[in-house]
Amino acid sequence: MKNFFLLSTYAFVFLLWSCGAAIADAASITVLDVYEREVSVPSKSNRFIAIGPGALRLYTYIGEPDKIVGIETFEKNKNTAGRPYAQLYEERFDRLPDVGPGGPQASFDAEGVLNADPDVIIVSDHYERRAIERLQANTGIPVVTITRDTAHGSVFNERMYASLRIIGAVTGNKARAAAVITYIENTKADLIERTSSIENPKAVYLGCLPRSGVQGIRSTSGDYDLLNYINAENVVSLAGIKKVCLHQ
Repeated sequence: MKNFFLLSTYAFVFLLWSCGAAIADAASITVLDVYEREVSVPSKSNRFIAIGPGALRLYTYIGEPDKIVGIETFEKNKNTAGRPYAQLYEERFDRLPDVGPGGPQASFDAEGVLNADPDVIIVSDHYERRAIERLQANTGIPVVTITRDTAHGSVFNERMYASLRIIGAVTGNKARAAAVITYIENTKADLIERTSSIENPKAVYLGCLPRSGVQGIRSTSGDYDLLNYINAENVVSLAGIKKVCLHQ
């Protein structure tokens, strides 16, 4: 009887330990960002900032705007042309504290980030991996990296979809991310269907490509994904220019 009691006690203690470990594990999730970094983030994250070109744009596709707790000064620019998310949430974003200057030439502002006190920092791969890891080390806040490829017209690709899934995972909006990806894929299929029968494709020149901030008519590329799905001929590509932007 004594042995039975001891075994029962051990089993009960083990059960409590297992439950406690499960609860502890559930307090965080691990995501693989676009730099293939494994990042542990709180599973109940409610405070976010999005840093770097393209980061806030992609966040607004998936995450709740009222959970953004700090914003780059660049995003408060009243010239919202090409940034419909900034126009839509302008009033709210204007009230948020600055977390750095932002823009294509900016560097991280660890002090501004700490003052905003986010649970998770979402950063675009405009920044190198070592800079992102330094930001995480300096702030003690998990940093996940997403793509900025939308600046190149790269919408229909797995890197873009992976970034949407990452945002969905850290914000608790996986279903929303899946729905947006499905919509994008359906849109691609629709574009292909509408234009695939064109026998004499039109020559197209793409100007003002905003690869790094606002650019003029000479800013273009010979490799622009969106043109590949409308059966159009990119005149820059025909000229032999590939993956290069020309700036004024």
